[in-house]
Amino acid sequence: MNQLSSIAVIFGILGLIGVASLLKAVHLGVGGNSGPLAKEGKALDLGRKLRKNKLRIAVFGGANAWGTGIKSRFKSYPYLLSPTVENFAHSSTGPNYFSVCTETVVGDDAMYDVIIFDYWLRYFEGLDEMARRLRQRYPHAIMIFVRTWSPVHFKRKSTEDSHDIQSFAQWESANKLKGADLHTITQAIENDSGYWYLPKHQKADGAIWNIAQSVKGYEFSFTQRETGKQTLIDFMGYFDAKSHGHTSELGHEAIADALEFIIEKHVEKGKEVDLINSGVHGHWGHGDSCHLWYFSGGTNMIYSQNMHMEEFDSHNGHFALTVKGSGWFVIENRMEDDAFPSRTLYIHYLTSQQAGVYPDAEINIRDQSWTLRTLNTVDPHHDIRTVALSQLPRGETNITITVGTGSQPFRLAGYTFSNEIAVPLEWGFGPSHGH
Repeated sequence: MNQLSSIAVIFGILGLIGVASLLKAVHLGVGGNSGPLAKEGKALDLGRKLRKNKLRIAVFGGANAWGTGIKSRFKSYPYLLSPTVENFAHSSTGPNYFSVCTETVVGDDAMYDVIIFDYWLRYFEGLDEMARRLRQRYPHAIMIFVRTWSPVHFKRKSTEDSHDIQSFAQWESANKLKGADLHTITQAIENDSGYWYLPKHQKADGAIWNIAQSVKGYEFSFTQRETGKQTLIDFMGYFDAKSHGHTSELGHEAIADALEFIIEKHVEKGKEVDLINSGVHGHWGHGDSCHLWYFSGGTNMIYSQNMHMEEFDSHNGHFALTVKGSGWFVIENRMEDDAFPSRTLYIHYLTSQQAGVYPDAEINIRDQSWTLRTLNTVDPHHDIRTVALSQLPRGETNITITVGTGSQPFRLAGYTFSNEIAVPLEWGFGPSHGH
């Protein structure tokens, strides 16, 4: 039995019979009776042993991994495992950016003992490629894939066979429970006569299982009770009382406990512990070179005087190179792999769901032209679109751009050179709308 299968069996047993003697952390976080602590949302003082070891942890994920919804994100589960954490999570970004720009983001000097992925339903945005590249670079790191559902994922029907489906938010609104405290909501669920269930996500669950197996990793998710209703009652305290969509401090404690159990069981095997700390690196494959100034506003790229860097969203700190009329910019392919001297160029730019906001643009590279469409009718959750343009050789390339008219200027968010995958997910590369 491989390490992934064995840990799944342990978690399955815990979910069925609640073997508290195996480890209190997993008993609270994964199986058994969570008890009144979860219902009341009280924090636990667990005094972790692993903190002393200063495990070098890298975390990739969304809002859950970042710690959205709690007062201090440093009380989220990665920081409960170790004080030495590199948190690459972003509340609105899937794995696609990191799958293409893994080397650029992580760098050449970083070393990690544990790598955590927390994406679940966004697995299709490049998680397999990202995990493969990180395993290639860190052949001995412990890899863990976290799947965290929340109350907002639950649905309700009058009876199991009825078709009057309500979301959790609809039920909460219909019963005038918006803003109610945790005890009141839990009591309402206990007294509710409806049928509660967590919709199956077999495609996502199966994909993450396969990805974890492919890189010899582990998987974690809260174990559900016999009924959806009992699951909600027992785990409500693991999520924030306001939105019910973000993990609470207690929930982060439970996740950290379970991950600590996984790490301890792995370390007890003793097969790779010395290698984990030996500083052994793998390679980055063909590598990547990503330049996204959307978050920083900084670039060394040379561009014409009628283009300028603008912080167009000061609330969220978002930047773009704005273009009106026409302009030019120079990009440089510095990739040094002799086997692949030419690399695919990807352009990242802003789009809108409303027509006429951003003008379309025409890009010209070495007598070849492409039109960059800015109306987003495909994915309402993403502002940034990525387009693969051309294979470019090493050295500098001059690019001209001509834009039409719109209520806003054309906004360029960055560019990338990479041959790791054919084309990134066009509408999933970069930050989401409204964040």
